[in-house]
Amino acid sequence: MFYQVIRVFYLPNFDLWLPRFNEYTISRHLKDCLTREKLKPENGGSESHLSDEQTHQLVEYISGHTYAHANQIVTYISERWSIEYTISGLIKWLHQQSFSYKKPKGVPHKANADKQDDFMENTMKP
Repeated sequence: MFYQVIRVFYLPNFDLWLPRFNEYTISRHLKDCLTREKLKPENGGSESHLSDEQTHQLVEYISGHTYAHANQIVTYISERWSIEYTISGLIKWLHQQSFSYKKPKGVPHKANADKQDDFMENTMKP
């Protein structure tokens, strides 16, 4: 087995101290990785709370509706299928399904109705 052990030393140009690693600890970790095949996290993640059919239905539903907050989707899932998601768990699920959050832009509250009508007539013609 080939590995290097880094000892504490000072690099004057970088003003940096590198930590010392115990040789026994390094060899034990390498041995664990090689002999016990610990190349993945032991927990491996968890199964989805939703079935494949429910996932498909929810993706279609969310694609057709706009939500401002993840808790609104958590409430929808809870009411529809009686499945509880945390907000952080749902956000991870949404990212896994290729959804992303775009912060909404504000609309001025003093809109000019005449300018809006002109815009609609001039630019939105069929």
